[in-house]
Amino acid sequence: MNRMKRLLALLLSLSPLAVHASIPYPMTEETEELIVNNRILANVHGKAFSVLDVMKQMDVFLKRHYPQYLASKPARYQYYMENWKNTLNEMINSELIMADSEGKDLKITDSDIRETMQERFGPNVIATLDSLNVTYEEAKTMIYQEKVVQQMTWFKANSRALQGISPNEVKKTYKEFVLQHPPVEEWKYQVLSVRAPQADAGRLIADKAFELLSKEKKSFQDTAEALKQEGVAIQVSQDYAVTDKEMAKSHKEVLVNLATGSFSQPVSQVSRADNTNVYRIFYLKDHLRHEPPAFEKVAMNIENQLIQQAMAKETAVYASKLRQRYNFDEKQMRESLPADFVPFILK
Repeated sequence: MNRMKRLLALLLSLSPLAVHASIPYPMTEETEELIVNNRILANVHGKAFSVLDVMKQMDVFLKRHYPQYLASKPARYQYYMENWKNTLNEMINSELIMADSEGKDLKITDSDIRETMQERFGPNVIATLDSLNVTYEEAKTMIYQEKVVQQMTWFKANSRALQGISPNEVKKTYKEFVLQHPPVEEWKYQVLSVRAPQADAGRLIADKAFELLSKEKKSFQDTAEALKQEGVAIQVSQDYAVTDKEMAKSHKEVLVNLATGSFSQPVSQVSRADNTNVYRIFYLKDHLRHEPPAFEKVAMNIENQLIQQAMAKETAVYASKLRQRYNFDEKQMRESLPADFVPFILK
């Protein structure tokens, strides 16, 4: 897939209201009532947006992406409360972009809108819209505005973002990724430990254990069982699978000198648990080195991420300029709402 096709795929995958959350919501038996405190939230370029307008936009989004939540009032309530401000913000941006599009020669046909409505709402469009309390004309306006916003955002923001992401930028980002994610060494091993009241006795038992392991090819468990005697603790560890950062320094000092599949000579160490002397025999099962993924494997993902970040940045700049040009005062909008205003109540 060439670069342009991938960018178009990215654009199509991003909802106009991509700020919505996608976490699971409660699906419980419904005895509550969902109350809407409808009022005007903002006036943008001569158009007023109410709580109901915002709710309809969120319902359309839910119908498209998470239809299972529409039947649950608690789920819808939680979704509304988490997303109404972001949804309103995107609606404001979209309206300002519509104002900016006036006089532009945009190629949006009625057939494009009808086709999108069929895809969005299914074959029985009217019935679906009725269930959402959205009229056919309102839905057409939403789709038309969505397409205008996509085209205008492409011209004013996304195309600029694409131009700013060069192959050198992708390579630079990959180098930074490699520096932040250096190769990781993983050690898989097991330890047999011998504790005896007298150090000499412990050493003799550990030497015998090494002989059983290396020459007679016994397992750790069989060796521990064969050498079991009163007053001596012979323990077999779990299977360890740890990285350099996770491994005890005393363990690594032994393992670095072992070949895979070999046992160490008994090593006298001090237990961190009780400061007693212990003889240990290490068995290195495997030593792996995990390298960062090759550039060729991650270059496309890196480029996509850089494009998305650049698109978000350029879109924010575009929206900010529009708010200045059309004298939209966000502070005044916030101050016009009561401090304790809650648009939705579940009771």
